[in-house]
Amino acid sequence: MQVTKVLSALAVSDLDRAKPWYQAFFGRPPDAEPMPGLAEWHTPGGAVQLVADGQRAGGSLVTLEVPDARGALAEVAARGGPAVEVDDVSSDRVVFATVVDPDGNGITLVELRQGRRLRRRRFLTGFGWHLELLPPPVRHASFLLDERPRHATCRRLHRRGGGASAHVSPMPASQGAPSHR
Repeated sequence: MQVTKVLSALAVSDLDRAKPWYQAFFGRPPDAEPMPGLAEWHTPGGAVQLVADGQRAGGSLVTLEVPDARGALAEVAARGGPAVEVDDVSSDRVVFATVVDPDGNGITLVELRQGRRLRRRRFLTGFGWHLELLPPPVRHASFLLDERPRHATCRRLHRRGGGASAHVSPMPASQGAPSHR
């Protein structure tokens, strides 16, 4: 299979309410609205799509690699988006921050540290999509994205075989994300 572009979809409960938030996040209106219930922001490597899907809203996670995470977050905050601090201690390979939209979807901005690179592998398991970010030589972070709405698992970073592993899910309702329905 030859993949030419990656389209990531974020499920939102109300597309008309979500579009202004994402317009502030990206600094521009959607690049395309190819059909009712769908809006897209194009990037050099693909597109971020908003999909109107009330049952899955708040269960999406996307990671965007940016050259300057602090600068990108400052731009988002200047446009009225949330002010978020960068985590620059959890990894010696990347700095990152997660912004949460009004539905509870997580958008993580990742900046590679100077002189670092990541190898990526993505494969389908019996539980959902598994994405491994493998910065050489010893670090390991894996994200298990459960395909059932709002039922992904979440564990803190822990050591495993010379690396670290993390399983990430949407934030619990007590931290601002919508509750399970």
